[in-house]
Amino acid sequence: MPRLPSLATVLLLLPLASGLAAAAEQPAAARGFFTRASIGTQGVGLDLGYTFSRYYKLRLRGAWLDYERTDNWRNITVHSKLEASSTGLLLDTHPWGRKFRISTGLNYAPTTLTAKSNLLQPKRIYTLGGSDYRAVNSPGWVSGSYSWNRLQPYLGIGWDWRTTSGVSLSLDLGINLMNQGKLRVNASSNIEQKPIGTPASAWRPFNTALLRDSLQSESREFFRFAERLHTYPVIQLGAGMAF
Repeated sequence: MPRLPSLATVLLLLPLASGLAAAAEQPAAARGFFTRASIGTQGVGLDLGYTFSRYYKLRLRGAWLDYERTDNWRNITVHSKLEASSTGLLLDTHPWGRKFRISTGLNYAPTTLTAKSNLLQPKRIYTLGGSDYRAVNSPGWVSGSYSWNRLQPYLGIGWDWRTTSGVSLSLDLGINLMNQGKLRVNASSNIEQKPIGTPASAWRPFNTALLRDSLQSESREFFRFAERLHTYPVIQLGAGMAF
């Protein structure tokens, strides 16, 4: 059965539909294309837009973000990575026909937050949470990855300024509505695990549920942050030109 759009999605898209209808009535002299480059919490962004009037603009935005860092969890080196690139269609409404605007729209944003550790020394015992892990015969790895809804409604405000040289400056402040993230864990096929303090005969092929508990227990701050991340803050500074 197909999923119906959420109430938040419907409410945020209503201004988009009404804005397009009103923009169609504006004189051609008020219209024109523009482009804008930006940088901020969404990464490096590029907008291609169309001005329908001094009250309405429509933007197609692409943004690319790829951030990595390395942490240490006890005796394991962990590589964390955030991938949050997005493509969105946004309607800018200038209620007074001036610099200030309200922006609504929808983003396609396959956002993932991943923590992965390579167990490079076969037979060496690594501890995660309440379990021991080892790679058999060859190097192995374990990982945990959070992902969120790919379709994310956007709501924000912003300002546009035009300089005497014809370059426009912009500021976007808003949020992407991501909803609850989902945790998936995995490991290479040669990973074994056993409870701490049990004899060698207790080694078994890794169990997904136990691996999830181990990862969540070992790095509570990392996964607590991911569990609470229901909205993604957007702060973008941009510069562009009309043509």
